[in-house]
Amino acid sequence: MEMQENGIDNKPVFHVGEQQYCERAVKGKPANSQYFILAIVMLITLVGVYATVFLYPLLFPIVIAGFIIIFYLAKRLKVEFEYIYIGGDIEIAKIFAKEKRKVISTIKSEEVQAIKKANDPSVINDLQIKADLIKVDCTEGDPEVEYYAVYADHGKKKCVYILDLDEKFLAFLKSRFKNKMSI
Repeated sequence: MEMQENGIDNKPVFHVGEQQYCERAVKGKPANSQYFILAIVMLITLVGVYATVFLYPLLFPIVIAGFIIIFYLAKRLKVEFEYIYIGGDIEIAKIFAKEKRKVISTIKSEEVQAIKKANDPSVINDLQIKADLIKVDCTEGDPEVEYYAVYADHGKKKCVYILDLDEKFLAFLKSRFKNKMSI
């Protein structure tokens, strides 16, 4: 394995043979359904506390279970996304509370159809009109940040991944997919 300067920000890029490696971690936004579930569990636990104190003390184990579930769900609200580029393939993973990592998708280089800015009118139009196109948002959803859309064809499943890419990651993508990028 050799180190080489990448010419953009003078940070080392690792080459393993002809494969290049780059990774990026960004803060993510949990799904709204997770907030809803947490609110329901908190409400049920609160009612359980009231029932335990004033009505039926034997419900105490259920209240303890409620607090454990609340603790677990609150930890799952701390979400990060990790993008890894290696040799043309892009792996996207979701990290919960910096403890658990779940791979969302691996995009093979031959599956990449196009890479565009997410605010491009064609991307917005595709997301609104095409019912067979699956949108996978792997960002924080901040309107001030410029995001990128990676179109991938996984056989019968066509996806568009919304990613928060920095200049270094874009440089890797440009070196591999320059004919598929309209940025």
